[in-house]
Order: sequence, then C-alpha cells, then structure tokens
Amino acid sequence: MSDTEFKTVELTQPIKRGDKKTIDSISVRKPKGGDLRGLSLMQVAQSDYDTIVQLLPRISDPVIHKNDINDMQVDDLMDVSMAVAGFFIKTEKLSPVTAP
Repeated sequence: MSDTEFKTVELTQPIKRGDKKTIDSISVRKPKGGDLRGLSLMQVAQSDYDTIVQLLPRISDPVIHKNDINDMQVDDLMDVSMAVAGFFIKTEKLSPVTAP
C-alpha cells in the first residue's frame, strides 16, 4: 500500500489503556469496501459519531475500540474523523474556488 492509503494523527491527549499502555498516535488506512459494510457512505463522509465508532476499529492501528473513542478528547476525535473523511475526496477532482 502507498503512503496515501495511510494517515497518522498525533493525539494531543494520549489514550490510556490500563496502567502502562498509552497511545500517542493513531494510523488509519483507507477503507476498503468490506470495511464499510453496514455503514452509510454519507455518514462516514460527514463524520457521524456512531458511524466513526463502528468504522475506526476496522481501519485503525493500533485498533481503537469504542471505549477508547468515548474517552478521546473532542479535538483528537475530530482530527481522526477528518483524516478518515479525507479518504473520500479526490483532490485532483476538486475545482478551485474563486472569489467573486
């Protein structure tokens, strides 16, 4: 897989698991068709919370579980969600915005 199929998000507040394990960054990979099973593409693109909770464990490294997501700082959750949503945009297809 190429680098464009992975995005890494550095967390402002590490996720703590147990007494010793902390997660400082999360890598997400570009979802494949099977990863989106049972999910609405529109809700993924809109970073719908319940949809992200279902999708992240399928595409994150380390695997991020629902409890981890529930405890994440909102800015970190938004960064991860935006990284995922970014996989659904083809930048070469975007037209430039011009001022009136």
